[in-house]
Amino acid sequence: MITPNAAGHLTISQAAREMSLECLHVGTPKNCQLSTRIATEICQKNTNDGTAFAHLRIHKQNGWHPHWGTRGDEYCIFKKIILRGAALNEMMITQKYLAPIFMATLACFFASCASQKPEPAIAADGKPVFVNPHPPGTHEHFMAEPNYRKTYDVWKNEPLLDATNPSNSWVKIILKDQRAFLMNGEQVAMDYPICSGTPSHPTPKGTFFILEKIVDKHSNKYGKILDAAGDVVNSDADSTEDTIPEGGKFVGAQMRYWMRLTNDGVGHHIGNVRRRPASHACIRGPSKIMPVVYSKVKVGSRFIVE
Repeated sequence: MITPNAAGHLTISQAAREMSLECLHVGTPKNCQLSTRIATEICQKNTNDGTAFAHLRIHKQNGWHPHWGTRGDEYCIFKKIILRGAALNEMMITQKYLAPIFMATLACFFASCASQKPEPAIAADGKPVFVNPHPPGTHEHFMAEPNYRKTYDVWKNEPLLDATNPSNSWVKIILKDQRAFLMNGEQVAMDYPICSGTPSHPTPKGTFFILEKIVDKHSNKYGKILDAAGDVVNSDADSTEDTIPEGGKFVGAQMRYWMRLTNDGVGHHIGNVRRRPASHACIRGPSKIMPVVYSKVKVGSRFIVE
C-alpha cells in the first residue's frame, strides 16, 4: 500500500508504481506497460456522500521517452471512468497522452472482467444449482443431466432414427450407465434404458453379432415352475437345476423381440427394466422400445457391450 504525503499527494515515482501494480493486479501487464513509463501525481479527496474522487494529471518526467515531448498543460475531462472499483467523476489527463493511456486502462478493465467466472447460483439447501452447458434437445444435454443414470426417459434423434435401417445400424451397450445406443454409423439415433446381468450372472463384454431374431421367444432355462394344479411353486426357476414336481411343468420366461448374442443364451429382449443390473445376463429393454430396435437391425448386426 502506498501512502500519500501530508498534502495528500503521491510522488511521481510512487504514482507510476501504483498504476503499474494496479494493472498487474488485473492480470494484463502487457497492455499496461504504458503505466510504468508515465509519472503520475494523484490527489485523493472525498465528497460529502463519501464518493471517491481522483484527479489524475499525467506529466512528463525528464529522461522518460523524450519523443513524447514535455508539455503537460493540456487537459480534457472524462466522466465516470472506472478504476480500482471507484468512480472517477473527473479524470484530468494530458491530452497528448490521452488515447494510449485510456485504451490501456480499458484493456486492463475488460481483461479483468473477462477473466472472472460468474458465481454459481446457490439453491436453498446451500448446494450449487446445476446448469447444463449443452444446448437443450441435444444428446449431450440429455447425457449431462444429473439423473441420467436413473431416468427411464428415452432420447431420440427423430430424423436420424427414421433414416436408420438394418444396413447402417448397430447397437452399443454401456453397462456402467445401464443405457443402450441405437447407432446410425457414428451417430446416436436413440438412447434408451436397459437392465443387464447381476454380478453373479454378469453380461459379457465385447463385440457380438446377432445370431438369431425371434419375435415370440421363451427362455428354455429361466422361468417358473408350476405344480400339477397349475399353481406357481418357483417363480425364479432354473430348468437345469430346479426340480419339477410330478404332474407339474416348467414355463420359460417370455423374451419377446429376442436378439441372440451368444450361443449360451445371452440376448437383447423385452424385460423388466430396473435402473440397476438385475437379469440373468441378458440385456433387457423397455417394451415400447424393443420393437423399434428389433426392426432396425438384422442377423449379423454388430453389438458392442462395454
